[in-house]
Amino acid sequence: MSDGRIWICTVGGLSLFKPEAPGAAKFTNYTAAHGLASEEVYNIAEDTEGNLWVGTRNAGVMRIVGSGIVTYGPADGFEPGQFNTIRESSDGRIVIYNGSSRDKRSFNYFDGRKFVRMNHRIT
Repeated sequence: MSDGRIWICTVGGLSLFKPEAPGAAKFTNYTAAHGLASEEVYNIAEDTEGNLWVGTRNAGVMRIVGSGIVTYGPADGFEPGQFNTIRESSDGRIVIYNGSSRDKRSFNYFDGRKFVRMNHRIT
């Protein structure tokens, strides 16, 4: 990440790797006990504000900010499911590509409060 931290996604949570630390202290693991919506973490990205966006397999997406973890799910316009990437667009919006359907792609754009879904059929 931009601050030099190295985050690792795992099916057992989110791990922070600190290469300068000795031995087992190199890794700090975060799980549901620390506030993650799910321990099956598949995607991670950083936005221009330094927030960490974390995607789970079936529990939505989370934004980790200095004050804690914010989880986004169906009530926020984001339907959990398999998705492949989290990216920040050139205009600064978080975009999540959902590739869970063979004949349809959906993109979820974060508008600052909730996600807006855009579907695109493959022909």
